[in-house]
Amino acid sequence: SIREETGGVISRQELAVQLYHHLEKWYKVLMEEGFPPVRESWIAFADILGKKIRTGPGKDAQPGEVVGVDEDGALIIKNESGLRQRVITGDIIVERD
Repeated sequence: SIREETGGVISRQELAVQLYHHLEKWYKVLMEEGFPPVRESWIAFADILGKKIRTGPGKDAQPGEVVGVDEDGALIIKNESGLRQRVITGDIIVERD
């Protein structure tokens, strides 16, 4: 929850305002500079690189390790045999250590 992550209470209105301002900022960056700076910022703040994950629930889940994000924004995972795969949509389940 937001309270657990921040250690405090944030009003829904303030959250919506801040979210809008951040989306507007990054949309402007995307329009003026393209995707590369957005991608680099996402990678810098995401705590998923190197994590073991599964893509999707159930028997169709594909295990792998997150190795990056490509130039189109797809998540890149390396499966157990070392093959790299693009994940464009779907559920990502981070495995617990």
